Amino acid sequence: MSSPLTQLLFGLLACSVSLPLLAQAPLGAPAPASAPAASEPAPVEAPAAMHEPPPAGNVDPCVTVHAPVNAVRQPHHWDPRSGYGLCSEICGQGEACVDGRCLVRCVPDCRAGTYCTAERECLPIPKIGDQQPTEAELQRRLGLKSADATRAVLVDVGGVFFMGIRPTYEWGRRDSFHVRAVLMNTGMMPYFLEPQTAVERFEWGFGASIGYRRYEAAWGNLRGFYWGGGLDYAATEVRDPFENLVATVTHYAAGYGEFGYRWVFGDFLFGFGPALALKVPVWVDRRALPGGGSCLSAGSCPRDASARFEGTMVVEVGWLE
Repeated sequence: MSSPLTQLLFGLLACSVSLPLLAQAPLGAPAPASAPAASEPAPVEAPAAMHEPPPAGNVDPCVTVHAPVNAVRQPHHWDPRSGYGLCSEICGQGEACVDGRCLVRCVPDCRAGTYCTAERECLPIPKIGDQQPTEAELQRRLGLKSADATRAVLVDVGGVFFMGIRPTYEWGRRDSFHVRAVLMNTGMMPYFLEPQTAVERFEWGFGASIGYRRYEAAWGNLRGFYWGGGLDYAATEVRDPFENLVATVTHYAAGYGEFGYRWVFGDFLFGFGPALALKVPVWVDRRALPGGGSCLSAGSCPRDASARFEGTMVVEVGWLE
């Protein structure tokens, strides 16, 4: 058995342990419930940006993370027409460069030689660098303003060095017709070709013609390489005021052929090409000048009435309507 002293020591020790517990919990208070077990974290919903994108036909234009959804966005996608180029990589055939990223915009993909825009358009890739436009493309650009013109008013200024200036009116598309007047006193050749002797001189001359042309260009009307032909009429007067004192009026008919090329710059046109005509006198009228004409009754007035070839160079300028 233990001694009374030992029992007293055990009692004091038990009291020293139970006093702090009684100070923390009031008497009669229910025992605290055990701590609940740690629950598993709730699943985090993926942000809208991580969702699977809708079909390309319903994709809305991309908005940057720094701009509100309802903000007015300026065009900033890569488009050679506006000079933007923000992507650091070459986008695929069905992708457009939007906000520095390649995003699918065109379904199905654009074909080779074209690129996709943010508006889901497939546009031709522009030619850059050393690539030069063809003659047809260059002519199409220069004459785009008047590509559908069907009438032309022009003047053959090259006639100054040949049979005379020729004002011309032309109508048609690739197949055209034209009428011309010939002002022979404005040219150089009638003064050399019509007089047949040293004492004759050319007085006046005029003419008219109607013709047809075929233009081969497919980039507009009344332009490009052409070929054609027509009929001419002309009348001239030559006088001999010194020997026989006779005035001779000759009427000519001619058929001609031509070819050349016409350039168009906006509404303005410029053409160049050769023409060749066979000129035949069809009627000669002679009359005596005051104090002369004796050779008429004798039938000895010299005059060559044979046909001849005449070549000219057409240099025409004018405008299209």
